[in-house]
Order: sequence, then structure tokens, then C-alpha cells
Amino acid sequence: MDKERIQLEQSLNIAIKDVIQTMTGLYIEENTYKENSTVKGEISGVMIITGEKNALMSLTMSKEVASLIIGYMTGNLPSDLSDEEVYDGAAELINMIAGRTKALLTGKKYYFNLTPPFAIVGDKHFILHKNKILKIMKSYSIEGKELLLQVYYID
Repeated sequence: MDKERIQLEQSLNIAIKDVIQTMTGLYIEENTYKENSTVKGEISGVMIITGEKNALMSLTMSKEVASLIIGYMTGNLPSDLSDEEVYDGAAELINMIAGRTKALLTGKKYYFNLTPPFAIVGDKHFILHKNKILKIMKSYSIEGKELLLQVYYID
């Protein structure tokens, strides 16, 4: 693995942990990602990142996990959040993670620009990609529930 990719992966790890722990106080733990496993979720926060490498960055999770995170971020009970607030919150969450990653990579090869975030919603959805595409897949958990952070290069 090249030095720049290691920097990118380390920056992603720092960014997701910084954002989740700072915004919510929740502890996020990195899991060992099992190659060829498909994580199916209910909500994905997604962004396109552009630069030397163009990519799609996503954070896929269950509605339960998204509601927990967004509830802590907003100071509301997860059960009091509307679906739209959870979806908007998932988009904002990936925006903060991508923004923090971008800040950590200032002056590095993988520095990038961001597009506005969006959410993909659907029971048991997943993101399918071509086998020869460069990808980074990182599995995390909050209170025993999984989140999957993915970066797919699209150029």
C-alpha cells in the first residue's frame, strides 16, 4: 500500500472518530472489515469528492444508528426525530466527516474538493461497484451497531 493511501485511510479514521465523538460524545470503534462482505443499510450519507482522484464517499448505517447519532448531535430524543431530520442529518454527518478528512489532508496528494452531500434511503440498500475500482472500506460500530465508511474512486 502506498504512503498516500495510508495517509488517506488514517485521515478517514481520525475524521470519523473526531466528528462522532465531538458531536455526540458517543464512542466509535473500528472493526475489522471482512473482504467481500456486503453491508446493507437503511440510510447512506453520500458525497462526491473531486481532486487528483475523484471519488464517492459514503457512510451506510441502519435508521436506528442514524437516529441515535443525529439525536445526540441535535439534543433530541431519537424517537422524536422525523424521517426527514434523520436523512438530512445523515447527509450532514458525511459532510462533516469529509470536511474533517479534507482538513487533515491539506498539502497532501489526496487533498480534494467537496460537492453538497445527499442521502440515499432504502431498506437493505447497498452500493455496488466494479471489481477493478480502487476502494477503501472501513467498518465501525457504535453501541454494537455497524456503520460502513466507503470511498470509491470514480476516475
